[in-house]
Amino acid sequence: HPIKNRQLRLVATTGIDYSKEFEVTEFGMGIYRTNFATKLAGLYVITVLDDVSGTKNDATLRVNPGPVDHIQIVDRIEPHQSSEPNKAAVRIVSKDKYDNMVPYSSSENNLTAGTSLGEVEVSHYDDIFYFEVTADDWGTAELSVRYKDALIGDQINFNFYPIQIGMPKGIELAEGTVEAPISIYFPKKYGK
Repeated sequence: HPIKNRQLRLVATTGIDYSKEFEVTEFGMGIYRTNFATKLAGLYVITVLDDVSGTKNDATLRVNPGPVDHIQIVDRIEPHQSSEPNKAAVRIVSKDKYDNMVPYSSSENNLTAGTSLGEVEVSHYDDIFYFEVTADDWGTAELSVRYKDALIGDQINFNFYPIQIGMPKGIELAEGTVEAPISIYFPKKYGK
């Protein structure tokens, strides 16, 4: 019902991450308008507050991320860090142009990959793509990630060397010794 001198406020929030108050203007008798725009994807609670009567009303609004624009590496597993020295892996998330994470379930979010050495297997878990490279020889595996058949992001290189030493970042002075794990990769085609 139209009420004169109504003082309305509109607040959009995603909880603790985001809260913003928007200016509300009267468009007609009892009709109010505001513009809500955001680059941050998420589930927003939109609250309209009437400062005169003290009443409020809530609604929810979901803002979805845009199409895939770039990728972000969230984890790397080098050959010497793997339980199998002929394997390496990288975990990647897709992002839109505003750096929102694009969920795997989103249409068109389908990353593929190829490698210059061995084979690559693509899987996903909870919106994170997992690319596992299995080498079949010594050398550098150049992993290229593609989105819609176009290269996206920089090429990712994994070195599969016959012997790799995992040197520690520091030395315990009191002990005077260093423990350095050694990873030995010997492809099957070269025998034992």
